[in-house]
Amino acid sequence: SLTDLLDQEVTVVSKKSQKVEEAPAIISVITRKEMMDRGYLNLLDALNSLPGINSVETFFGFRQVFFRGIYSPLYNDKTLVLINGNPFWDSVHGSHYIESFPMEAIKRLEVIRGPGSTLYGTNAFAGVINIVTESGESLKGSANGFLRYGSHKTFEAGLTAGNSKDDVSWLLSLTLRNGEGYPVENPVDELGNSF
Repeated sequence: SLTDLLDQEVTVVSKKSQKVEEAPAIISVITRKEMMDRGYLNLLDALNSLPGINSVETFFGFRQVFFRGIYSPLYNDKTLVLINGNPFWDSVHGSHYIESFPMEAIKRLEVIRGPGSTLYGTNAFAGVINIVTESGESLKGSANGFLRYGSHKTFEAGLTAGNSKDDVSWLLSLTLRNGEGYPVENPVDELGNSF
């Protein structure tokens, strides 16, 4: 309901827990249940469903996410990805490996469509994505897994488990993906040279 949506707690805007309606930014929240109900297979599917957000695959095979047309030509240095409020990126390729993040470990996705550099620094120029993970307490000793097989010999398997006891909580989520990829009809590099 609309009341539940406005009462949703977020932490990415002010680095403290507050309701969406009190947040001083344009923010979108997608819960894990919404992701599963909509059939998203990975975080890129969820992000691409939000207005003003696009993802592209670079020539080097890495995914870049950009907000409102603010595109980084080589490295993903305009978008900040956080995992439970902690920055996460590959300093060599500039990739966040969003396509590889296990969906089963996600509790919700908080996205600021706009600058967040005041709180988070230079990489938050275009937008901020905060991935809030499940905890061992929420799984209560349970485990779940999945197997998928698709076109181009694509295979995917995953397992997520967690538990908590006293002051110790743990969460483990593993995902394995493999496939032949899709056929390329015009194999040229970014300069138009064939290989």
